[in-house]
Order: sequence, then structure tokens, then C-alpha cells
Amino acid sequence: MINFDPYGFRTAAQLSQRSQEGPKYDSPSSSPGASSSNELGQLEKAKLVITPKDKRILKGNPPTSYTFQFNPEQLKMSRGIDAESNDKGGRDGYGYKRTSFSGPKLGTLNISNIMIDTYESNVDLLSQHIAYLKKMVQLYQVGWNRRRKRAPIYYFTWGKIKYLKCFVSSLDYEFTMFKPNGAPVQATVTMKLQEIRDVFYPTKK
Repeated sequence: MINFDPYGFRTAAQLSQRSQEGPKYDSPSSSPGASSSNELGQLEKAKLVITPKDKRILKGNPPTSYTFQFNPEQLKMSRGIDAESNDKGGRDGYGYKRTSFSGPKLGTLNISNIMIDTYESNVDLLSQHIAYLKKMVQLYQVGWNRRRKRAPIYYFTWGKIKYLKCFVSSLDYEFTMFKPNGAPVQATVTMKLQEIRDVFYPTKK
């Protein structure tokens, strides 16, 4: 678990406490997504940015980038090893099955409580945020091969740090505040990012 001290931006709990009076943005411009400065330097925003090759080769206009309105409080990262006990590895002197190892598992990164707030900006949360994020968990045609489809590959970055080359394997969202007409103006999003090393790219005909 990686914990970050949220200098210059609000936590999910603080947002929840302020929801009754409406959001009050911490940035100098009082607009969501704007960067602010403090004694530690410029506040950097976490982002998902499509790889340059996928930007060129994938058909269907997959999302090219998404900048988090409020930075995450935590990044939960995990790794593992593929191992199993079976007869393939034989048995030890006590009759127990030996454990065989096939290799390391690729990592995952879970980001929870991602806040989206359009209360003051009057931006349509459904079309401008949720619909855009949902396109990240769709399959797109790879180059000229109509039968070959896959998810777009992204880099998860925060400032100068490139944490993971990945695809978005799952997306969950919950609406937490609404206008009188029922339109949502606040949402909490959870993403699971799956690490990826190599993907299919078609050769030219």
C-alpha cells in the first residue's frame, strides 16, 4: 500500500463533509482540475495516457488520456508468483505434492475513491467523465485486422513518475450527489489497472 499526504487537494472524507454546502475548490483558479502551488512546489495531477503506438494503430478513437480531477490518496499495488502443488513436481519423502513454479504474475494497481465533482463547473458528469472512462474498458480494432481487437494500453503517471504500463481491467462508479432534476454532479470511481508487458501489433501488408 502506498500512502500519499494530500498536499494541495482534498480527501474523499473532506469532500463528503462539504457536499451539503457545495464544493470549494482549493486551486487558485477555483476550477476543477487546475494546478496549485505550495511551498513544496507545483501540484502534479495523476493521469492515464495512451501509449504512442496505440494512439496510432487502434481504430475507433479510444480515449487518449484522462487527468484525475483530484489525486488519489492511495495506490494499492500487488504482485505474485504462479505456483501450484501437483503430481507434476513429484512428491517428497512424506508423500506431499511438490510445488512447481511457472513464473511471476504481472502486477495490478487498484485506485479507489477517485472523486469527480462537477457541482460548480456545470459540466455534464455523465457525458464528459463517466462515458469517457467507460470507453477505456472497451475493445478496439488493431490496425487493419478487423478480427483482432483488444483494450487500449495506457501509462499511469503522476508527475514525472511512470508507475505502470497497463490496461483498465475494471471500472466501478457510484453517484453521490445530484441536482434537483436528478442529474448527478458528484461521483466516486474505482479502477483496477492490470500491468502488461507485450501486446499484439500487426505487421504491414
